[in-house]
Amino acid sequence: MVEDQLYKALIVDTRPVLEIDGEQYLMVNELLESLEVCEQEGGLSALEVVLSNSADHQGVGLEFAFEFTETNFFKLGATIRVLTGDAREPTEIFRGMISSVSLEVADGDQPKIRVMAEDALMTWRMVRRNRSFAAGPLRDIFKKLAADTPLTPVITGLSEEVDAQQQLNETDLGFLRRLLARYDADVQVVGEELHVSPRAAVDRGKVTLDLGRQLQSIRVTADLSDQRVATQISGFDILAGRIEAVEAVESQLGPGTGMTGGEAVGNAFPDSLDRIAVTAFNNKAEAQAIADTTHRRRVRRFLIAEGVATGNSAIRVGTKLTLTGLGPRFSNDFYTTRARHVFDLESGYLTEFSAESAFLGRV
Repeated sequence: MVEDQLYKALIVDTRPVLEIDGEQYLMVNELLESLEVCEQEGGLSALEVVLSNSADHQGVGLEFAFEFTETNFFKLGATIRVLTGDAREPTEIFRGMISSVSLEVADGDQPKIRVMAEDALMTWRMVRRNRSFAAGPLRDIFKKLAADTPLTPVITGLSEEVDAQQQLNETDLGFLRRLLARYDADVQVVGEELHVSPRAAVDRGKVTLDLGRQLQSIRVTADLSDQRVATQISGFDILAGRIEAVEAVESQLGPGTGMTGGEAVGNAFPDSLDRIAVTAFNNKAEAQAIADTTHRRRVRRFLIAEGVATGNSAIRVGTKLTLTGLGPRFSNDFYTTRARHVFDLESGYLTEFSAESAFLGRV
């Protein structure tokens, strides 16, 4: 499969555009030196921007660029957006709130200003609570969590019935991530929406990267060290009043084709069974869900890809990456677990990514 052409024109301007409190300022974009947007599983994207902090002010001369009333753009708590890609049709890759501003001066160098921001989930880590959520569909808990924020919840699936859940001395973000990990789901802020869905249902598009073209560098590792033939969980079933044991069902492994880590480790270490003891669970269905999630997360990380591509705003957490030109074992489909969009005046716009696949191609 050949990758799609990234941009329509032969020559494009990929310099990021910053928007602060809904306004774009020529001065900001001219003094931008570097930018980094990091997105990961579990949400909470982060932004770091470095700008030259010196400019020629009329009637004043050369001075700090952003330390005057009329140029004090980077106020703590201000909203900030980043758009990148082709400057004629830029794509939003970050929207959040400024959380930190610093002045940096080194001997012999021009002063700089460093601006840090996080997306709307920042507010979820600022509050610690104790509260209960009634038994019912899992999606209802996420809706109630989102009700405390301006985000509109967009929830796919997650209709399974769960018992009453307790948030005990946890931040809203910590509680959210604990539920996501337990029930194999992920969350991302997209604009003004909170997208929550089972990991298997996450769909943020497809991108093909061919080595030597958009794909500039790559390392793909197939590792047996954390793979097991099977995963079993045993513990006390509270409702049934007895010890129960369940074995994970290998399913929903994500994109790709070939040999799984379970198959590979079975050939080398056929007795590699992982037995996990859980103190207690409410019923056998809950134990099965824990076992399945534990095994899926392990198997999906059989192959780990760490790469650098030409700057591409379509590469986000949840994007399916088709990596080609890597030979029959490693050319495959991967699920993006981390995306880092970076820009500086020397290298331009690049996208660094981490991705995983449960499958090793057969030679």
